[in-house]
Amino acid sequence: MKRFRITLIATLILVLVFGSIAFAANGENNGSYLRMGEYFRGVFQEWYAKFLGIDMQTLQLERQEGKSLNDIATEQGIDQEEFFNAALEQRTQYIDNLLLQGKITQDQAILLNSQAAIKTKAALEKVSPGTCEPIGPQERSYTGKGTARRGAR
Repeated sequence: MKRFRITLIATLILVLVFGSIAFAANGENNGSYLRMGEYFRGVFQEWYAKFLGIDMQTLQLERQEGKSLNDIATEQGIDQEEFFNAALEQRTQYIDNLLLQGKITQDQAILLNSQAAIKTKAALEKVSPGTCEPIGPQERSYTGKGTARRGAR
């Protein structure tokens, strides 16, 4: 019986120690690292529309018709390299602002900046816009789920 109690107490102590470590590791900054895509969800749509010289509704309709942002830029007479460079600059400024606001750590900013060119290129070439639904202050935004859906989150 004494051995059982000692084993039970030792097990409870281990559960508490490792449980508290796991809980502490899921803090605000570490948790945000696992959801970095949330920071970029739809934040550039208004910028894309403005840069392309079209309104948000036109941008959304063009994207839903299967056009990439590069396709739309070409139709608007905008050089794709110029569009890429401007979009990349916009993304890096956004990352810098997240860092200054304390929403991400320096390590996260370094990681995001190291991937910025690849992610920007992919965003401009992507044909499927995903869904449009309200996010934050923007009227509509693409969430990448692949089917149209309306309504608040």
